[in-house]
Amino acid sequence: MRALWAYMYQWATVERLWLLDALAALGPGLLVLMADEHGAQARVPASVRITEVKGSNDPGRRIPGFLREVAGSPNRVLTMVHSVDEPADVVRELAICCPTRVGRPAAARRCL
Repeated sequence: MRALWAYMYQWATVERLWLLDALAALGPGLLVLMADEHGAQARVPASVRITEVKGSNDPGRRIPGFLREVAGSPNRVLTMVHSVDEPADVVRELAICCPTRVGRPAAARRCL
């Protein structure tokens, strides 16, 4: 968790860090990798498109049908859904989540 959020943690209070550590320790997460059917022909990268449909982290600003609303995210901290916002973050986060698999052929398929 800390590796995924390293950049944002520089502004977090100690209490926020403790809360996020406690949430991460509650149980396992689920890593879902999806193939982009549009591939290189897409005008907008897949990471940007998924960011558009995940919805706001603020429950008061969520739109029905967006991922965080469907998942029942209760607040701004426990959002239930994380996705990368930029294409470069795909590589960085895959290396964090699957450190022994990155760089090998078909890394995404064998990560799970």
